[in-house]
Amino acid sequence: MKLRKNIFKVAVCTSLLFISFGCGSNWLDINKDPNAATEPNARLMLPIAQASIFSALGDGLNGFGNPAAVFVHQHNQRTANDNYGIAPGSISILNGWNNAYTSGLENLSEIIKVSEPRQDFAYSGVAKILKAITFAYLVDVFGDVPFSQANQALKFPNPKYDKGSDVYDGALKLLDEGIADLAKSNTSNVPGANDLVYGGNLDSWRKAAKSYKLRLYNQMRRVRNVNAQVTALIAENDFITASEDFRFVYGTNSAPENRHPMYVSEYLGSSRLNHISPYFYEIMVNNSAVVVNGDPQISNPIYKGIADPRVPYYFCNQRLPTQAAQNPVEYRLGGMISIYFNSNGANRDFDQSNSLGVVGLYPCGGKYDNGLGGAVGLTTTSGAGGMQRLLPFHSLLFTRAELAQAGVSGENARDLFIRAINAAFAEVNEAAGLGRVPALSQTAIDAYRNAVVARFDLASDEGKLEHIMTQKWISNYGNALESYNDVRRTGFPKTFVKSMPGVPAFVLNGSGVFPFSFPYTQREIDNNSTNVQQKLIATPAAKVFWQP
Repeated sequence: MKLRKNIFKVAVCTSLLFISFGCGSNWLDINKDPNAATEPNARLMLPIAQASIFSALGDGLNGFGNPAAVFVHQHNQRTANDNYGIAPGSISILNGWNNAYTSGLENLSEIIKVSEPRQDFAYSGVAKILKAITFAYLVDVFGDVPFSQANQALKFPNPKYDKGSDVYDGALKLLDEGIADLAKSNTSNVPGANDLVYGGNLDSWRKAAKSYKLRLYNQMRRVRNVNAQVTALIAENDFITASEDFRFVYGTNSAPENRHPMYVSEYLGSSRLNHISPYFYEIMVNNSAVVVNGDPQISNPIYKGIADPRVPYYFCNQRLPTQAAQNPVEYRLGGMISIYFNSNGANRDFDQSNSLGVVGLYPCGGKYDNGLGGAVGLTTTSGAGGMQRLLPFHSLLFTRAELAQAGVSGENARDLFIRAINAAFAEVNEAAGLGRVPALSQTAIDAYRNAVVARFDLASDEGKLEHIMTQKWISNYGNALESYNDVRRTGFPKTFVKSMPGVPAFVLNGSGVFPFSFPYTQREIDNNSTNVQQKLIATPAAKVFWQP
């Protein structure tokens, strides 16, 4: 998969972010002369908005994907996230909300405001598309959110919370408006290197908008009849291609910092936030349905007997299977050392910073596991290949496979399933090229894909859907919000069992119920209590409107 070369170093954008947050409600001071005010500059605001939004929606510490990765059992943490809980004052919620609203959406609103009168339709079109995408994700995470009165602080200092279904409708309208603006644009003022997603390629932005329309319709398919809309979009066939992933490519610089946020949190210093979920790991390494102290329910047997060749790209073991860990371990399988989901075991809290398995090359630009072991750090890898993917090509194909399997479209689910798996492996090989490590061989790819498809062919209709969603979950590592949505919409992939009698001292401290949505930030509850009340995320009242 060809890497887009249009990313002008994220260092510029990172620097601008500090300006953005440092100006409070004024969001950005771009005056050339502080005594002679000028209008906001869309060229400067666009990269700020993009970096802020990808941070908010991503899997780094400051993104909603950070707790979501724990909820969908790709990571475990020694935090409240590890019992299907998340606090209203969580860094991920507070900073994610601020990055989305205060910086991202605020700048997009200003871009639209200044660009439309000037007929700079390329900028207004891109801003509307990105604004629609962001609002849709906010609904996915929280449910009802400010939309119609959002980012109008002087007129609506305490904006109302619109129904999630209304926000989705508004987002679809914004996507259409953005597409229309792109069609009207001329070449006089078009984004270029300051567009950190597509480098000013308006055709790619149009395709991304239509791809997101399909994603939103799929999200709603359990509560609305969207067959006609889906059929029309598929007939157009104007979606992103393999070289047009909707993603943000991070850099390798430390001063100023522009590496993947998860790379920084996992490789900078000795403290590591994330532990690889044994559930996720065992499904991938051909060790599913193992028996621990007589308990056969620890893992999911869906791919027992099929080893996933992506493992050394996803995870890096710091210890060889024969090497001792720093301290007594709670979970170990070969060189992989980790902790169980929400365990209170005696060995959970020992320091294993130089022993535990860590996030690898894919998705954050970490270390490829060459089988030699060794402690990881900033000197073991540069961060090259770190990307925040929100809608990669393979994820779109899995979505189309889901729609076909559900009978919403007339496409062939099996063919799309195969294409999606192939696209997912191509994405990993792109990362391998950027990280300058060996690529997956076509022989290994073919063997894995054929084994998975053979099981797909033998499955029931519901089983086929489970295979589609489970492969999508594996392939979307590093894009946990998508998996969090999938689990709530389809019930797949199957989540970790609540009861593990074979693992000593395993209990769920919280409700033990998969969270229907995230709590609102405590700041919103304190400052906008007239319009929003806190919710109990484990109760059906916290469901997002598209959840069945």
